[in-house]
Amino acid sequence: MATYLNKDLCFGLIDVPFSGASQALNSMYSVFPDFKQRRNDAASLPIPVHASITDLHRVIGSAIFDYFLVAFVRNTFELLLVRYNFVKSNPRHPDHERCLLYTFEDYVFAEGQTVRIREQHPMVLSETSGVTLIANSRCFSNVLREILTELGAPPEIFIPRPPELCISYREYYSETMREHVSKVYAEDIKKFGFEFD
Repeated sequence: MATYLNKDLCFGLIDVPFSGASQALNSMYSVFPDFKQRRNDAASLPIPVHASITDLHRVIGSAIFDYFLVAFVRNTFELLLVRYNFVKSNPRHPDHERCLLYTFEDYVFAEGQTVRIREQHPMVLSETSGVTLIANSRCFSNVLREILTELGAPPEIFIPRPPELCISYREYYSETMREHVSKVYAEDIKKFGFEFD
């Protein structure tokens, strides 16, 4: 998925990779089928596919404050495992060949060295503008209900959290791996209250 903006609805989704935005948009389509016919205004903007709040503010200026902007973030420890599996299974990903040679432990210790750090907080936090609602992907169902009722769905609507957002990760980490991730991604962990749980 790419960043989603709709001027008519005054609604937008910032797509932090692997954190729930695409699942949220698909759920919106299932509840409001006509959404698929609505344009994604972000597609015509000179912004990256996974645009940050700063990218959007730079391009559309103060109009950013007219939108109900939502972003999902994901527990860092879980996110790294999901990203590793995605890269290994996707031959078109630029890191695919290298990751084929890595165990998950190798991949974790390469963070910040041969693997680029991809923090989540720069995508959704800014000194000059902000996202209306930043939600942990584990709260997907409750947050999605809030979004859908905001857009006109009945308050009793409930969409379960998709299986791909329910990943068990603890058994893949040693104590040293956990310490390394806690150090490299300390700011994300602090800002979003992530825990190794």
